[in-house]
Amino acid sequence: AALTIGQDLIEAGTDTGEGDDTITGAMLEDNGGNDEQSLDAEDEIDGGDGEDTLTVTMNADGGAPIIANIEHVIVRSTNDNQVLDFANSDSSIETITVRDSAADVNLDNIQNNGSIVINNTSDNVDIDFDDDALDSDEATLSVNVDDFSGTLAVVVGGDDVITTLELDASGDDSVVTTDLA
Repeated sequence: AALTIGQDLIEAGTDTGEGDDTITGAMLEDNGGNDEQSLDAEDEIDGGDGEDTLTVTMNADGGAPIIANIEHVIVRSTNDNQVLDFANSDSSIETITVRDSAADVNLDNIQNNGSIVINNTSDNVDIDFDDDALDSDEATLSVNVDDFSGTLAVVVGGDDVITTLELDASGDDSVVTTDLA
């Protein structure tokens, strides 16, 4: 399934199958010939059954779309400080990947403690978990990086505390600075 400019309703079983699905939020050309992202705050995306992936390219804030039954989210940002807000997501997301970004990426209000993957990204990545999303005062955060040369900032709230950072770095160009709060 592919997102369009404006509000999209991706329904499980109607727009996605019973198996593994990929929903794509690509950059599209608007009526004026400008690039516009297809992921909007008004979008409702339900992957249904299977291992489903949402792939988005952002050039503006993505707002807080409704995301359900999506196990993998892949984000690419083309402009600095773009925010994808997971406040209206369920806790099905297992992996969030920031890939091929040459601009800062802010991921806000993540609802659970899945894996974070950062590949071929030269700017900063800010990870902000929703209050008590980790449900632990001794949480472990797993981060895999490959060719990442930026600052990884992680913020938790409520009673959550990250006590262990599992960092797996590969690639000749990986230089990671962390800021855990």
